[in-house]
Amino acid sequence: MIKLREETLAGKKGRGELSDKRRPIMIKELEILRDLVAKDKSVDNEVREFATDSDLKKHPSKFLSVCQNVVLNNERLEMDFRLIVVSIVEVEAASDEDIVNGLFRALVSKLANTRINEFLNARMERQLKDQGKVVDADEMLRPRLKAYTLATKRK
Repeated sequence: MIKLREETLAGKKGRGELSDKRRPIMIKELEILRDLVAKDKSVDNEVREFATDSDLKKHPSKFLSVCQNVVLNNERLEMDFRLIVVSIVEVEAASDEDIVNGLFRALVSKLANTRINEFLNARMERQLKDQGKVVDADEMLRPRLKAYTLATKRK
């Protein structure tokens, strides 16, 4: 997100032109993002609570959208986010609703997507390991492959 805003403000090729109204908002967003990135872990914890196998079974087709909505509609997260923004920047930028809401939505959805993808990848790896298609790093691969090859030839 930081890189995208930097490139857009620099006018890099393919990023399009910024309107006079949007440029100051994006500059303030970039300043806040630089200060905020490492400070807030509450979104990560909230997604972890919801991204479980049982919730995936409850909402198989809409799992991603439900996870994002749970996080985006959480008032406690939004208040925590606003408190962090107020502690980082001056009151003028923190009171601007466009900046804070835009940053909250962008940052929360980005963090939620990252955590959800990590959960889904870990789940896929767990399934592959249960099926015997993946070998742990501490196992020796060569003897395992030899045993698999011999077993398939004997069938």
